[in-house]
Amino acid sequence: MRPFLTSVFLLLILNGWAQESQHDHCTEHDDHFHAQELGLSVAPVWFQGGEEPGAKMGLHAHYIIRLNDSPFGLGLGAEFILDEHRHQTYSAVGQWTPIPALHFVIAPGVAIEEEETPDGHEREMGWAVHLEVVREFGLGRLDIGPSLEYALDSHGAHFAAGLHVGIPFE
Repeated sequence: MRPFLTSVFLLLILNGWAQESQHDHCTEHDDHFHAQELGLSVAPVWFQGGEEPGAKMGLHAHYIIRLNDSPFGLGLGAEFILDEHRHQTYSAVGQWTPIPALHFVIAPGVAIEEEETPDGHEREMGWAVHLEVVREFGLGRLDIGPSLEYALDSHGAHFAAGLHVGIPFE
């Protein structure tokens, strides 16, 4: 739990620092509420409950289309945790951007895990929901920044703190 709290603290500090440079970021992109975005994240993932000690590597991708000129977007997402269970989640994504460069995401979907059995591999499917917050900073045509995620599914829960890269499409 300590890495998660440290990540939240760092995100809050970065958010305060970024408020000073927000004007520069908005003029760089003209309108930060992009029509479409391909987002990619890389993050260490910690499972709650201690079943799997240590961090695992997580990869996350989503494609979001903004709804007209609103701060809301919808899309599709996928997450892969590189562990012995081949944990993967596929989801519908809802995004809210209350201020430029700050995104809140909810992603309900399906979690899939593979378990080794004496007969080979058994695939288990169940429900999942991911909650994520991303703070972006403009770097040329890319949006880069920290991301925090908490996920709950029928197999358990995990959290991640990593780097998000957004590739906007106007």
